[in-house]
Amino acid sequence: MGCTSLSAVFESMDAPLLEDVSGFCWSCSSLEYIPDRLFSKCPSLKVINGAFQYCTSLIHVSVNLFTENTELTNASLVFAHCTNLRNGVTFYYNRKIQYFNRLYLNCTSLEIVPDYCFVNAVATAFEAVFAGCASLTSLPEHILAGAGNASSFWQFAERSGVQSLPAGLFADCPNAVNFIYAFARSALLAVELPVKAFFDMCYGLRFDLQDVRRIMATCLL
Repeated sequence: MGCTSLSAVFESMDAPLLEDVSGFCWSCSSLEYIPDRLFSKCPSLKVINGAFQYCTSLIHVSVNLFTENTELTNASLVFAHCTNLRNGVTFYYNRKIQYFNRLYLNCTSLEIVPDYCFVNAVATAFEAVFAGCASLTSLPEHILAGAGNASSFWQFAERSGVQSLPAGLFADCPNAVNFIYAFARSALLAVELPVKAFFDMCYGLRFDLQDVRRIMATCLL
């Protein structure tokens, strides 16, 4: 934590009882590489909050970094403020995570996230997951497939580069009730947007007109 000269970490942690790595490499601004199997021998790992937050030299991470950590319960702020990070990871095998809040907050260079990466029937909050991701221009259609318990997408992709919404993006989220500022100040209306489809989606998710206006607040018409 805060080791600004640290450029690499060991290949694998052999820690079968380790449950919490919150802030593990927080603000290690010189860290350039995360081994693919860093946590593969940590079967009890549950909390990874802010593990690599402010690792501003980190460019790429293995998409499967956490696939063997099936006991994870909280993945908030893991890569927040990693301003040079280009790709995201999958949580397809992590079905016990409850929170993904601010996962990639202000990852301004993030360009791609894997499809089906949030297949999770437990998670309730996806708040500000992609907020400030200015280079992220699109979201995979099935990124939230199976997220039936999700209720809050507050500031989900606020200030992002997202230009359009896949038709089925929230199709598996029947319990969603909070989309306030989900795409505020994003690039969403900088290109042609299927407005009717979006309004129909909001109607289906029990939004009134005031809710829709707040969701789209400050987007350019």
